[in-house]
Amino acid sequence: MVNLALPIAYAADTPEMKRIESEEFRSMLLTCLLAAELNRDKPNTAVRKACGHMLKRFQGERTRKILVGAISQALPLAYIHKLVKLVESECGEK
Repeated sequence: MVNLALPIAYAADTPEMKRIESEEFRSMLLTCLLAAELNRDKPNTAVRKACGHMLKRFQGERTRKILVGAISQALPLAYIHKLVKLVESECGEK
């Protein structure tokens, strides 16, 4: 599994909004996985509520769209796991 806690290395010409969105995306994945782990009896409800709280404070447009997509899913935890697998495939790790 990809270590989401490692710092992200950015190129010098990376716009500030892209940096914010990537940090928000990483924070979103970690928060959702933690919410599901702490609420094993109702993980999807926990993920949905966590996404609702993050939606209020995140400012990146793409991150907010991902959060809205997660909230609208019948199984938001499965959606989050799909995003984690996507990140893992892009990083070349399993």
